[in-house]
Amino acid sequence: MLNIAFAMKAGSIFFRAEFRSPRLEYILDEILGRRLGLSYSFADKDDPLPEDAIAIHYGLPGNGQLEFPDSGILRENNKARVAFKPGFEEYFLHTNQGETRNDLFGSAFFLLSLYREQTIIVEADQHGRIPEEVLFDENTSHQPLVEFWVAQLQMKLENLGLSFPQKPASINLSIDWDNPTAYLHKGLFRNSASLLSELIQGKFSAANSRMRVLRGKESDPYDNLGGPVSTHYLQSRRIFFWVGDYGKYDKGLPHTNTWYRDQIRNLSKEMIPGLHPSYASFQKPEMLLKEKKRLEKILDQPVTASRFHYLRYRLPESYRLLEECGISDDFSMGFSAFPGFRAGTAYPFHFFDLEKNQQGNLLVHPFSLMDSSAAFRVENGFQKFRRQAEAQLFAGKESRFPIHAIFHNEHPSWPGWENAISEYLKLSSE
Repeated sequence: MLNIAFAMKAGSIFFRAEFRSPRLEYILDEILGRRLGLSYSFADKDDPLPEDAIAIHYGLPGNGQLEFPDSGILRENNKARVAFKPGFEEYFLHTNQGETRNDLFGSAFFLLSLYREQTIIVEADQHGRIPEEVLFDENTSHQPLVEFWVAQLQMKLENLGLSFPQKPASINLSIDWDNPTAYLHKGLFRNSASLLSELIQGKFSAANSRMRVLRGKESDPYDNLGGPVSTHYLQSRRIFFWVGDYGKYDKGLPHTNTWYRDQIRNLSKEMIPGLHPSYASFQKPEMLLKEKKRLEKILDQPVTASRFHYLRYRLPESYRLLEECGISDDFSMGFSAFPGFRAGTAYPFHFFDLEKNQQGNLLVHPFSLMDSSAAFRVENGFQKFRRQAEAQLFAGKESRFPIHAIFHNEHPSWPGWENAISEYLKLSSE
């Protein structure tokens, strides 16, 4: 298990509560273990503790150096109705016990378990997803709430004698390569049909560009990794390959295309490869597994990372499917339309299946910025992206949490986005 920080202990950490549950153990591992680097032990209410011990009391008033209210959410073993009112200094959970203020562990569980996504009943959007506007909160989703709450807890622990090394601020990016070329290698039929459509619609500039590329007069605007996007920016970054079948929302190259297979292998020498499951594989385990095996055959190595095309997934079904297919790390957790933190965190976390009431094996890696987001696909979109990236990077540097942005290989062809990756990386040093 990767710990983000390691505390220098003045004494042992003991956690006291009237109960034990899979939810409680999960969130303590995420908060105390993964985020604060602490080892802890459970203690019963009346157990004597060592003299230098630090006691955290959960729902047990009195005699604890740190005390937190218990809303009851961590005691449940089913998908009971829970309402959450988010906030930085004040936040509220409303369960069958009533309203509870500042239940740090229960509130963090609500966000990291994606409780609302796993329990909400709402009409799906056109892609079968939960509408993002239902999940996005204009006042709080721009920042990772869990990290602010953990920082407050860390300050309290420091006041009790613990010291923590400063966490390094980090800036990450990954690439979705679902449409490697705009025109090349797409065959006579696809190019002819697209050219006819462009001419009928009066898109003469696009038609001219297509013909110039096909005649070798210009380079393909999407074939730019290693060219306009220099490979030294991409070393050790992640890249996700689409190897599905052609369809309305799946426009990539055939996985049998020799040029495409060679490009996948070459890019995977510089970057860490992962699967970009096709739009059509949504809730179809046999199709997702077929695509995973295709990519593994091309690379001659196991593939254990994934990011859903169009971020098309539903919980818990889609995450269960990834686990069944041998995927250990998912990178789909974010908004396609907004910049922000969908799970309230900037750090990886384990999936918790509410219906099964247990932690899964899948590690979820959140992102907070995407170049193709509807919020940025407007005039001067990159400038808007840059402003949002600056705001996130400043907050990340001040509060020491990482920022992860998704780019697509098409972006250098968008007006104003030619140097998006290099500009984004420069922001971290500025």
